[in-house]
Amino acid sequence: TGCSLSALCPEDAFECGNLECIHKDEQCDFINQCTNGEDEAYCGSCDFESGMCGLTQSVYDDFDFIRQTGQTASYGTGPSTDHTTNTADGHYVYIESSYPQRSGDVAEIMSNVYKGSAPKCRLTFAYHMYGRNVRKLEVSILSTVTNTRKTVWEHSGNSGDAWFETAVQIGAQNMFQVVFSASVGSTAGDIAIDDISFIDCSPGNFYGPADCSFESDFCNYLNQQHEDNFDWTRIQGTTPSWDTGPGYDHTYNDTFGHFAYIETSYPRIPDDKAILTSPWIKTENPATGIYAGYNCSFSFWYHMYGDDVDSLEVIMKTTAGNTTIVTEKGNQGNEWKEGSAVINEHDAARFMFVGTRGASFSGDIAIDDISVKTCLITPLCNDKDFMCLTTPKCITPYKVCNFYDDCGDGTDENSCGDCDFERDYCGWTSPENYRLWARFRGSTFTNGTGPDTDHTTGKAKGFYMLFEAHLGVRQGEEGYLTSPVFMESSANCKIDFYYHMKGKNMGILELFIVNENGAKTSLWKKDKEQGGDWNYDTARIGHKRNFYVQFVATKGLGSQGDIALDDIKFTDCAVGPSANLTIKSMAANKTVGVDTDVVLDFTYDGAPLAYVTWMKDGEALPASPRFTVGMDGSLSISQTAAEDSGVYTVKISNGFSEATGQTKLIIAVGSCDFETNLCGLKLSYKPSFYFERTQDSGLTDHTTSGKGYILALKTNNPGGY
Repeated sequence: TGCSLSALCPEDAFECGNLECIHKDEQCDFINQCTNGEDEAYCGSCDFESGMCGLTQSVYDDFDFIRQTGQTASYGTGPSTDHTTNTADGHYVYIESSYPQRSGDVAEIMSNVYKGSAPKCRLTFAYHMYGRNVRKLEVSILSTVTNTRKTVWEHSGNSGDAWFETAVQIGAQNMFQVVFSASVGSTAGDIAIDDISFIDCSPGNFYGPADCSFESDFCNYLNQQHEDNFDWTRIQGTTPSWDTGPGYDHTYNDTFGHFAYIETSYPRIPDDKAILTSPWIKTENPATGIYAGYNCSFSFWYHMYGDDVDSLEVIMKTTAGNTTIVTEKGNQGNEWKEGSAVINEHDAARFMFVGTRGASFSGDIAIDDISVKTCLITPLCNDKDFMCLTTPKCITPYKVCNFYDDCGDGTDENSCGDCDFERDYCGWTSPENYRLWARFRGSTFTNGTGPDTDHTTGKAKGFYMLFEAHLGVRQGEEGYLTSPVFMESSANCKIDFYYHMKGKNMGILELFIVNENGAKTSLWKKDKEQGGDWNYDTARIGHKRNFYVQFVATKGLGSQGDIALDDIKFTDCAVGPSANLTIKSMAANKTVGVDTDVVLDFTYDGAPLAYVTWMKDGEALPASPRFTVGMDGSLSISQTAAEDSGVYTVKISNGFSEATGQTKLIIAVGSCDFETNLCGLKLSYKPSFYFERTQDSGLTDHTTSGKGYILALKTNNPGGY
């Protein structure tokens, strides 16, 4: 007697409820460690018959979901039965779209935090969207590691008075939550969900950096940007060409699953190659702890169906060179087959899938479910570093787009603005007006304007960037073509380019440089017709830090005003080391109260521009939105808490030299100078007298010996304080 279950379990344990304890980290991991399944019962799977099953209402939305039986409150909208039992006695959750809700209001429910999921993980649920003013239902994945959110499914509008079932690919995730978001259109816009379930989500074997089922994306695989002619494509269902390619994926064996393939129809020609490359990995044998040997295998599934299938080759690239580990040729029939190879001992390796186009379009090749087995696989680079393509090398982010070939193979500068547009955009983007600037080849759609060939090849098959003035573009409308962000440029830096401005209705082409604060400075400008040829020009950039350049095209009066760009190149822009980095000044030691905003700043000398890293007590900063690093490298801490006390170290490095500085921050609980806020102190209130933070008491404060803030007793007497 006198015992309780909680006394049997340590503080870091989950109580199963049957005199059984498991570690808290084993809850919500898609594996029933409790014999009664309690560790997975309140995570998110739910038919709502007994409650919300651990689903919680978001605190960041406008109103809440309601658990309901039978008909919803509004006429002409919502279900009259649940999905589970198909009776008026069954339960579901829904949003009530009538007053006081307004159009655009959003309600959200969230699952518990799942510890991770397998590549095949799928979410299934039933939804009911009936009513003339139904708006939208979304499902998103919230990563609790990176605090980022990604929409994975959405549906809008009236779907009729019926329940529909759907499946959503979750794939391999680290710690995450599933979020259901329903938005209000107007009255008669109720949205309901029921029978939430997770399928094939138990992580099981480790999902390594070289494994991929292609369900969510290309994982860590990249289409190679050189030494091939076209790219692999991720797809679901049937490939576009007749009598070639699979009609379903290997992972799920259905048309909803995804795989990667090469499309061999036009404009592909015989012997064109596409290369898909894994990240660099380190392989160890878990039994011996040494690099992989005789029992470490690389496997994948392939589909090679069509009269003119050529070949699929898998090459393992190591520091010692390239080794072909799998080769398959010709028509293998309309089925998925497994390919595999033993990996010999290597300290670093990556895998390249080389698909070759045959004599005709009937030669699609597909791959799926790549894995490395019986090995302890770790990525060569951490998540923040850039991984070089052809050399096993990791470089820090500040060395990307710094005008140096730090990788030795040019891959860190491949998408940094130098571009002939023959293969892709080379890092140039047009997010605001994506339809205005486009990669194009041949003659434009309007007579009397635009080029007939590109500048690079001088042929109609060559590519260039085009601002098309005809396709529904209004007079004065602008299109923005934006470079990547550059860390720093030299005093001699310039940009060379070719432009084409032919047409009687020509508008304006202008080049700007944009600094870290968004301020724009014009570097170059042309208006009016410039003839029917490609014209060369250059503009000086000079010594700048944290900047990008932007071409802005403006439509003139009429459709004969196409503007084109080609062969953009940055010249003499690399910054050499002019002086070793040194910390000139460092924020003084600070003592502040809780709930205070603090900035730890510093200044430094040296070039090139330094990459800044902050640490607390010798370790990485806590993952918290309260910690932000500014463009100048300063560290801002908002709403300080007691645990923020410590020694803060800033490290600056530019690849040539580095330097460090330190400062100490003490959070004095109960201490306050009242200059910023009340430092977390709670003040009671009585109508006759009360304390108030003020600088208008008529008294001189102690902190500044002037008109600073103090805590004064406010009374109802004449004079007030």
